[in-house]
Amino acid sequence: MRPRRTPPIAIATAVLSAGALTGALLTTGTVATAEPATTSHAATTAQAAGVPWSHVGPGWVLAQYTTAAPEGGKAGPVTLYLISPGGARYQLARWPDSRTAPGLVAWSPDGKRALFQVFSGKGRTEQLTLATGRKSTFVMQGNATPIGYTTPRGLNIVGTRPSGNGFAEGRYSLSGRLLQPLGSGGALYSRPAPSSPRAPATASSWSATAAR
Repeated sequence: MRPRRTPPIAIATAVLSAGALTGALLTTGTVATAEPATTSHAATTAQAAGVPWSHVGPGWVLAQYTTAAPEGGKAGPVTLYLISPGGARYQLARWPDSRTAPGLVAWSPDGKRALFQVFSGKGRTEQLTLATGRKSTFVMQGNATPIGYTTPRGLNIVGTRPSGNGFAEGRYSLSGRLLQPLGSGGALYSRPAPSSPRAPATASSWSATAAR
């Protein structure tokens, strides 16, 4: 099932595959998108929303959808959907204003958590527990930006931060603390083959390799 197209729209997707998680950003229309952790709930959560969690696995898609105009245009609500391989769609969360809504970065390999980047105010990272709507918000050490979860278990976060004239990658805890430098210059990135036939064909997918 594909969300109804009302130009311009922006869709951020994360696909759960058998081996790893890939995050993607797809836009149509105009071109779009450590402090102690605090916990709260997303603006509006569906509290499980009838999701058959025991069946969530390879082929499912987590998608963040909005009809808001990009680049300072008219704002609109943002909705987080979980979509089954058969096209069933479940609303998990909704933010009323696209200007302050966080952006979807990645889906944890176990299918239970989603990672977001907050663009408004002080740069922060959010982790949402999908089944409960519980949210943890924190700043990654060194003002790092989240890239995704580590594989295969998603127990840490891979992030990148400014370093000299470039960037340095590292493995961070789920509260944003730097645990291990991983290199610099984007050496971690690789462009894998599409992991799911249901992933948007024009979207670019990236994976970050860091064990844990």
